[in-house]
Amino acid sequence: MSNERMKREQRHRLFQSVFLVAALLLLTGRAAGLLFGPVFAVLVLVVAALAGVTTLKRQRTVLPPGSREITRREAPDLFAILGALADRAGLERAPVLVYVPSPVPNAAATIQGRQELIVVTEGLLRRLNRRELTGVLAHEVSHIRNGDLPLFAVVAALQGVVRLLANATLFGMVLFFPLILLGAASIPFSSVIFLMIVSVLAGLIQMAILRTREFQADLSAAELTGDPAGLASALRRLDVRALSLLDWFVGTRRRSVSPVFRTHPETEERIERLLSLESPHSGYGNVTV
Repeated sequence: MSNERMKREQRHRLFQSVFLVAALLLLTGRAAGLLFGPVFAVLVLVVAALAGVTTLKRQRTVLPPGSREITRREAPDLFAILGALADRAGLERAPVLVYVPSPVPNAAATIQGRQELIVVTEGLLRRLNRRELTGVLAHEVSHIRNGDLPLFAVVAALQGVVRLLANATLFGMVLFFPLILLGAASIPFSSVIFLMIVSVLAGLIQMAILRTREFQADLSAAELTGDPAGLASALRRLDVRALSLLDWFVGTRRRSVSPVFRTHPETEERIERLLSLESPHSGYGNVTV
């Protein structure tokens, strides 16, 4: 694996992430400033960011019946792999492993209070071999190491603010429509149209940020394991298309969703990028467990 190529890809994904987050901040601030002025816009941005992080720390992840924490005695190999990955990633402690009795093979990183969790389904554990599980766990550990969980919470809060402002403006226009017809009140229609467009753009930017961070997590996972082909093999088996945790709890799959509306990049594109990092001297076994 070329270290220089890896670093170049990581810098590219970081630049994309910064650019997209800046665009979302700009749109949110512009939408709030249009209605309430620049001072309120700054206040909205600060409050939204703080609310996103606070909500993340206090959230209670709703898991299906039968979900439970996996003990070291049940899965010593899995704990050894996760411990080695967490140590290599520089985490203070390894995430808690949670088992979900779903036949749909998938995994996700989340937070319960102040404790990071990695949720794995029965389908995942049954379908993947040790090498592939290492790649998947490395991907989820990378989300935690890269700070993606608080980032996703802040991005969701900002997108929610834009949607709230757009809906409030549209509601106000409907509510005061008789007064507008009588000339007793006025709402600039250009502002309403602008807020509607911004609301759509904010949602698209949110999806783009999620996809970019997925690519970054793939790169980080390859760096942690030294085995990008292992994760590529897992992705080929899983063909990750789900857009939310609920999708893989119940086994739902989206049909023919346009790439701009996806939270995950196309599986084939992820596999292709991972395999491009492979060199004749790289291979499985770089993570010592």
